[in-house]
Amino acid sequence: MEDLKAGGARKPKGGLQEGGSQALNARVEKYLERARPLFYGLRKTDQPSAGKVYDTAMRYYSDALHFYQKGEYLDALAALEYAEGWMDAGKETGLLEG
Repeated sequence: MEDLKAGGARKPKGGLQEGGSQALNARVEKYLERARPLFYGLRKTDQPSAGKVYDTAMRYYSDALHFYQKGEYLDALAALEYAEGWMDAGKETGLLEG
């Protein structure tokens, strides 16, 4: 806190300073590998709004893969987090299974 009050800024660990992009790449790759079976095993129930929740989760997951392939690791991570949020919400409300 003193560094911030004095006008100095500390570099965050694992940030985008030199070599940080490679660390972020590795982290996102690991997250995507762990998420793959969750999304490939995801199924919608027969409830009316299940299709919309399923489609939204899968589109965000697809976006995450797309951003990762383009080397846009922060966007890939953000899209994956949204995908997992939609998936979790769908499971909690009984709209998705898997």
